[in-house]
Amino acid sequence: MIKYILLSIVLISTNLYAQCQGDMNDDGIINIIDIVAQVNFVISSEDGVCEEQPSVHGCLDSQACNYDPNALIDNNSCIYPEVNYDCEGNCIYTDCLGELCGDAIVDECGLCNGPGYDCAGSCDENVLLWDTCYNIEDTIELNLYDSQLTGQIPPEIGSLIYLENLYLHSNQLTGQIPSEIGNLMNLRVVNLADNQLTGELPSEIGNLINLDGYIILANNQLTGQIPSEIGNLTNLDYLSLNSNQLTGEIPSSIGNMTNLTELGLSHNQLTGIIPEEICNLMDNNLSSFYVYNNNLCPTYPDCISQAIIDSQDTSNCP
Repeated sequence: MIKYILLSIVLISTNLYAQCQGDMNDDGIINIIDIVAQVNFVISSEDGVCEEQPSVHGCLDSQACNYDPNALIDNNSCIYPEVNYDCEGNCIYTDCLGELCGDAIVDECGLCNGPGYDCAGSCDENVLLWDTCYNIEDTIELNLYDSQLTGQIPPEIGSLIYLENLYLHSNQLTGQIPSEIGNLMNLRVVNLADNQLTGELPSEIGNLINLDGYIILANNQLTGQIPSEIGNLTNLDYLSLNSNQLTGEIPSSIGNMTNLTELGLSHNQLTGIIPEEICNLMDNNLSSFYVYNNNLCPTYPDCISQAIIDSQDTSNCP
């Protein structure tokens, strides 16, 4: 039975092919594909008469915006959407931060929106400061004293986490002291004196608990109050904030700095009273306390001599 059906199909196809000989799909070749197309066309026609199959040209790629499911012949007319967009112009791309159509990319070091290779072509091993590439692990001292440096202290300085000694004094540095300086937990000595630094002292300075030498910030244009976090520096030997434009009261936390031998706060605009806690320093190691030329008000602690408090402008005191 099956053989008979197959034989019948072959005979019908042969008759139709003889009747409708032609290239049904316009591919330049007459073959079995054309015969099958002819059979389907005749079977579906109402009168069973073979007529020429119409040639439908169009885009055959289903991924294209103008895909034509009725087309039989590809006429190279396919149109595709822009990268990261669909055919309606909607963005379909999400960056590595999860933002639709964001511009964050994974850098060469595998970090999303990261800085890429550092100044030596490595990943987070070096940092560029003032046109010089410093190795993070090897740099324990940065001595750029009197080097004619200008501009701001780069926040990238906070990457030098092994730094112990920082000397940037006697330059023309401007702007604020970056809060990233609080990352330098191994610092023992800081000298930023004789520059043109402005703004407030960052509270992050209180992170530098290993400082056992000095902080010299004298002869700048620093403003605002002395942060109370400075009292965390209990190992510090010498603190100089002389000749700035500091305002507000002397924080009582300064009394925690019992290893201080010298404290310079003169030539500022400090107000209020001198906290009694300053006597904690006098009772320990403090041998020099400079506080003249401020706006500090009486009454003064008994441990403070008149010579120390000379030249106070008390005109605004209660």
